[in-house]
Amino acid sequence: MKRMTARLQDLMAEHGTKLLSQVTGIRNGDPESIHDARVATRRIRAILSVLGDEHDQAYAAFHQQLRVLGRALGAARDLDVIADMIEMKGGNRSAGARAVTSFKKTVHQEREEARRRLIKAVEAVPLSALVATEGGRLRRWWATSKDFPAKLRTRMSQQNDVLTESVERASGVYFPNRAHDVRIQSKRMRYLLELATRAGRWKGDHELKVLMGVQRVLGDVHDREVLIQRLADVAADDRDEIDAVSARLRRERDDLFEKYLALRDPLTRATESIRAATQTRSWNWPLVAATVGIPSALVVGMVAADRRRSPRPATYAQPLAGRK
Repeated sequence: MKRMTARLQDLMAEHGTKLLSQVTGIRNGDPESIHDARVATRRIRAILSVLGDEHDQAYAAFHQQLRVLGRALGAARDLDVIADMIEMKGGNRSAGARAVTSFKKTVHQEREEARRRLIKAVEAVPLSALVATEGGRLRRWWATSKDFPAKLRTRMSQQNDVLTESVERASGVYFPNRAHDVRIQSKRMRYLLELATRAGRWKGDHELKVLMGVQRVLGDVHDREVLIQRLADVAADDRDEIDAVSARLRRERDDLFEKYLALRDPLTRATESIRAATQTRSWNWPLVAATVGIPSALVVGMVAADRRRSPRPATYAQPLAGRK
């Protein structure tokens, strides 16, 4: 367990160094730095969710600071995406494009304000606490969970249940909020799976590839949906160009949603694979990732064989956790 904990602390130090290296770019309003810092922050929070002790005051305070920073990064990043997309989709210079030009100015003003809020949020977080010491190891300034392996498995099982429920609720009919929720839950599951891989508790990358594909496609769907909704609120006497841009975005959104539907079966098999692994006592299972492409009958047989080798029944099936 000590070795696993050390691996995760080293990983958090890596992400902390990555986050700290983006501060200069954030101060200069660089979109790539904002994006990379957002990803690093999410990964650090995922590690804290399984490695830290939620009853420790230092942990709780720092986790809350990262949540605030994450929101500020998300707001700035979303406006970067909207600004880039409207530049690409609304390039018509006709007389009817005045409304699009006015909308662009509004988005740029909002982005500048979001960047100012982000810089203040970055300055409020003690990022130096995430940088490794001279010995290369993160200084543990917060209490560590006493049973990290079990907590990681429980978090994976719980998040997998939430993801499964989200996929079922989204159905095959496009609902913006439901599709976006699948994206969020897939992303959270992906980060936990990355942790399990780094900790030596997961082998294979089939599930990760599926989760990343779903996250990417539904991210593109969400970006277009947000811009469509923003354009619907634009007040203009001449909406021809606005409506033309919206129509193009809707076609792209619908095509992307069809791509997601093609990924639903692989995603379902991935969640079944994760469930099989996290509900067995011996979950350091080299072949578990391969079950994505194995018939369900064989999956059941492998799980049953694993249970016969275990002297005790599985003890890690936990009630569904509330969403954060």
